[in-house]
Amino acid sequence: MAIVILAFEGARLLLSGSQPPARHVTCAAFDRQGPQGHGRQLAALHALGNISGETRSENIILNAEAEENLRRMVYEAASKSSKLTPSGLFLSVLHQDSEIRLAAWKPDITVVRQYTNH
Repeated sequence: MAIVILAFEGARLLLSGSQPPARHVTCAAFDRQGPQGHGRQLAALHALGNISGETRSENIILNAEAEENLRRMVYEAASKSSKLTPSGLFLSVLHQDSEIRLAAWKPDITVVRQYTNH
């Protein structure tokens, strides 16, 4: 139970403030830099999965500020890509190699949060 609480509080902390630390993870998760960026993108997708609730069986949805920052960061990443929407961004990641596809499929961000369907 303590690990779940720590994971929840850690995720909330990473997504808090006007410049949340998790913004670097979000940018790296969707930044396709060819073979040299593969490991970085893979690690960032796994980190984004942990932050967004993949490892939490309860309390997947965080507080309002953290959820809004997560939503904003995903939209910002999409706006900087040729895909322009979160769903297009996730779809483009799912067209990459199998290791990246598996990492991208894991984050509950794609299932629980409705804004990724737009």
